[in-house]
Amino acid sequence: MKNKAMFFLCFFITGIINGQETEKKLYIANQVNGYDITIDGKLDETAWQSVQWEDHFTQFQPHEGRSPHQQTEFALLYDEHNIYVAIKALDKNPDSITMRLTRRDVMDGDQVGIAFDTYLDRRTAFLFAVSAVGVKADWVISNDGENEDFTWDPIWWVKTSKTEYGWIAEMRIPLTQLRFDKDGEQMWGLQVFRQVFRKEELSVWQPMKRSVSGFVSSLEI
Repeated sequence: MKNKAMFFLCFFITGIINGQETEKKLYIANQVNGYDITIDGKLDETAWQSVQWEDHFTQFQPHEGRSPHQQTEFALLYDEHNIYVAIKALDKNPDSITMRLTRRDVMDGDQVGIAFDTYLDRRTAFLFAVSAVGVKADWVISNDGENEDFTWDPIWWVKTSKTEYGWIAEMRIPLTQLRFDKDGEQMWGLQVFRQVFRKEELSVWQPMKRSVSGFVSSLEI
């Protein structure tokens, strides 16, 4: 993967939202060039200052297709060994963020996460999530969403921090923990999601419909 661009496409780009076809979203992840990234939840490295940030999330629950009460931004970077994920969970009322300590894979409170369809096979996806207090969860979805395996415990790092504008999650996911075709240009499925506990609100980067059956098969390029 060295010296090659890694391309990510989103999950759930088929279907109709508010009477219109959903728009395909493309994210091109930049390679880290000579910058060290410390996973501390601060995002103060030079690499994060010049990266492409994405926003414009929409609600999945409770009001499908509407703008969320709080917006979210994310960015991706990679190097020869890792994928780096930064998520800014913006919040106009940061004192209202719900932070509850639980055990791994059983999260509660506000949370964010990311999903990868690394083979773009529309069958399998790897998910990484973290709560505002820093509890992480990871699982594999297979058979187009029929099965979820929470016994999968890859090695990865994440830190969260509370800020005056909300909270931050910063991740480092080793490529050795994922399965993908290592030959050629990388094009993966991608979804980023956020749960605002006090609003019982789930928002996603790529709009999706609750009426559409299947999970990974909803991805199209």
